[in-house]
Amino acid sequence: MIEKPYELLEWGSHPDEGNDDCYTGSDYATLEEARHALKLELDDPRPCTVIAYLELVGPGVHEIHANPSFDGAARRREDERFDRMCRQEAAMLAGMEHGVDAYNDAMGDYVDTDWDSHRGRSRSEEASGMFTAD
Repeated sequence: MIEKPYELLEWGSHPDEGNDDCYTGSDYATLEEARHALKLELDDPRPCTVIAYLELVGPGVHEIHANPSFDGAARRREDERFDRMCRQEAAMLAGMEHGVDAYNDAMGDYVDTDWDSHRGRSRSEEASGMFTAD
């Protein structure tokens, strides 16, 4: 017999979405203990950007509850900030290995390396005859 058959699982997305983002779980000996822990989580007023759903499972019980403190907009901002940081790190590594053009490519930036900063026009524009020599 299982000593603690009830679990309270904390998810980053809905458990039925098939994502593997069950962050943690706690085991309880009785359904009453598990429900008390669930109530504490649901009543916590602090904003949360990680736990979107709480799932209570065990013999004869399977409940999924949305976390009312979950701040999806803040979560998206955190995810975007993290993605930007990872992209910048990868670009920095590319730049160290292959130069500034590799950095710009990794960041998705287009830089006209044909630009003649002294004259304010690109060499290709000048070669096309658009400008006369100074």
